[in-house]
Amino acid sequence: MSNNNADTQYQAKSQLPNNDEIDLAELFKVLWKGRLAIIVSTVLCTVIAALYAFNAQEWWTSSVKYIEPSSTANQAVKDELLKYKPLMGDVLGKYITSAQMLKSFNQLVRQSDVKKSFIKQDPTFLHYLKTQSIDLDTLQGKAALKQWSDRITFTSPNPKKTDETEFQLKLTAMSSGESYEMLERYVDYVNTLLKTQLEQQIVNDLRSRTNQLQQSIELKTHRALTGLAIKLEQYKVALAIANGANIEKPIENFNIGSQFRADLGSKAIFSVLKELGQVKDVTVLDASIERDRYNHTLLKSNEFTLPSETQFISFTSSLEEPLTRDKPKRALIIVLGLLLGGMMGTVYVLIRNVLFTRT
Repeated sequence: MSNNNADTQYQAKSQLPNNDEIDLAELFKVLWKGRLAIIVSTVLCTVIAALYAFNAQEWWTSSVKYIEPSSTANQAVKDELLKYKPLMGDVLGKYITSAQMLKSFNQLVRQSDVKKSFIKQDPTFLHYLKTQSIDLDTLQGKAALKQWSDRITFTSPNPKKTDETEFQLKLTAMSSGESYEMLERYVDYVNTLLKTQLEQQIVNDLRSRTNQLQQSIELKTHRALTGLAIKLEQYKVALAIANGANIEKPIENFNIGSQFRADLGSKAIFSVLKELGQVKDVTVLDASIERDRYNHTLLKSNEFTLPSETQFISFTSSLEEPLTRDKPKRALIIVLGLLLGGMMGTVYVLIRNVLFTRT
């Protein structure tokens, strides 16, 4: 009895590989019979993938890396501000440090409003709106503006990597030339805005200092004239006292109050009154008024203009046209189309065979 069971199990095990081989052979037989459908599916999907790959919108990205400008990069600006140092001290120097110039550039270059204002006036974007018949004031136009502005990206160095000090700016456009030209125009656009802002900041500080000097001149002049008027009144009182006391010449030990100099005598007091009454130039009374006037005239006559060669960043890589596109990945799309077509054809043949077998 046991011998019969052992023989049965042995026969069953020995038949398993044969069944597998039969199934595998049958599978290849089915696929071979349906090879035409597989080939058609593969060719069709590959052609569709190729058509898509070669007709899909291309996207190219240009990039540039930069760091803060060198200490000698803005010497012309420093020389221009040097002549204001006696009047302004180191107030203006804070604007043109290398760190501050880089900080100002980074703050402006990644602002969404700055990107949109640039895109709005860029000829490439305006041409796109025209060819697509899109009005910028419509929802479609606003969506296009946002999409284009989002294609300008800013990357800062990884703080965990001490060897990374470069910042990177990228711009993606529909062609290699457009991405290069737009990025170049965007950098110039930001530099122009920064130069305008920096120049305005310096001019505002100079104007503020000019106004301070003007107020100082007016205040000192008022004080000097007021002091002169008081002195005249005091000497008039002193003259009356001297005449009343018949004091014509200076005398000693005549104390009637320090503000009334009757002890000078009527003749001296009369001379003082005559001379003080003829004073027309207040600088005689306060010499600092003349210094303030000179500084005020200097600031008013010198109109500050930021040198055109002012640099906010220093490039570490040259801005060039990209050599490879980002999208579409044509080779990858065609290969995926080929694989998808083969898989779809195989599945179709197997399903058709199962349905045919059941019927």
